[in-house]
Amino acid sequence: MLTGCYKVMVFLVASLLLLGGCSFGFQNNVTPPNKEQLPSINQVQLSFVYAGGDPTSKAAIANAVEGFMLENPGITIIQDSSGSGSYTDYLQMKDVVGEFPDMMEMRDTQWYVDAGRLAELPEELTALIDTPAEVGGKHYTLPMTGPAPSGFLYNKDIFEQANITSPPRTWEEFLEACEKIKQLGFTPLVIGGKDLGHFNQLLNKLLMDNVYADDQNWNSKRTAGTASFTDAGVMQAMNDFAELFKKGYVNTDWSATSENQTITVLLSRKAAILYGGSHMINPIIAADTYFKIGYFVPRDRKGRLVLNTLPGQAGLALSAEAAKDPNKLEAFSHFIQYFYKTENYAEFLGGSALPATKYQVEQQYTKPMELVLETAAEKHFPSRQLNDFWGMNTMPPTFGDWFYGLVKESLLTGKPTIYEAMQKADKEWDRLIAERNESGTLVEFP
Repeated sequence: MLTGCYKVMVFLVASLLLLGGCSFGFQNNVTPPNKEQLPSINQVQLSFVYAGGDPTSKAAIANAVEGFMLENPGITIIQDSSGSGSYTDYLQMKDVVGEFPDMMEMRDTQWYVDAGRLAELPEELTALIDTPAEVGGKHYTLPMTGPAPSGFLYNKDIFEQANITSPPRTWEEFLEACEKIKQLGFTPLVIGGKDLGHFNQLLNKLLMDNVYADDQNWNSKRTAGTASFTDAGVMQAMNDFAELFKKGYVNTDWSATSENQTITVLLSRKAAILYGGSHMINPIIAADTYFKIGYFVPRDRKGRLVLNTLPGQAGLALSAEAAKDPNKLEAFSHFIQYFYKTENYAEFLGGSALPATKYQVEQQYTKPMELVLETAAEKHFPSRQLNDFWGMNTMPPTFGDWFYGLVKESLLTGKPTIYEAMQKADKEWDRLIAERNESGTLVEFP
């Protein structure tokens, strides 16, 4: 039986093929917002905070904001983005110093909803979205993009030199390919360990393969104490990840390499493979139009294709405090309608992301992006990453970056060992859950 996600993706690729492999979109009865629906508004100022770890996404959001203010001179948006560190920590820091924004890119929705910090969004806005996330039966975020699977981008020329005739279809074949590339004198895989947001992506792929593909409710079981980070599935994921470093398949300076530097490493042939999202395709092409990009996602050890294609809870959100001001609420609504307006939204997506909207958004996709769509259209097990679950499966506040930092320390120094690190992870998870239960919310705010 096909999953709902798989049915949608089959339709997507079918549309792509009908359009000659060039453009692609969604169609239904929802009317996209247009300029006539956005009346002028008196002087209003909104503060806006979003993640800045990925320079491509950062630039796209900044361009959308600038374009909006040009068309709406009565609204001023003071935008601010995080650096390459933890966006979760950055947003909490803004709150601690009394600078919690009016609107923001929200990633930890459940925490902030439980703390009463986010406004429920009106139906006129959520109606634009194909599958808006629900928290307690209500909508608090609007996803900026649809879920497109992460995967391995690679240098086809190096693969040919290593006599790798086809993309690896299993994890074992992937390891074999890495060994061939290493023997050829190239570093197989580049990882940007300076940015935890990039460092955790491949680790999460392995957690999806070995944990969440078997149990989507693993997080809630960890909270209940009936699952452990020392369980076989988690340890398999951790050991698979550690093996890449132990065998010398990862760039030696990975801990000092930022996410945006990984593309430079790939283009300079200092590494052959890069794991990441589809948003990394266009910057590669822009930097070198002759670079031959391949794309693949290996199956797990049980032969399943596991992809992070389930909608997440992240997206654009409005603070509960800002929603009390009718002018700010109206200004936010104006921005959302401008952002998702067909031509504006297509420019934001840039041909390297799937739309989250119900209505049609035409895009020109590159050949590598078409491979992403074709992979997503295959029968697969849709999943989420460790930090993308909500409801009873919500990860404890601040656990994610702490956990990724712990794994990074273990790989760098060997202390703690991977097993000892997973024992620490159990204790930290329990400690944070106990704090949450004592406070009555998922996260405490000043």
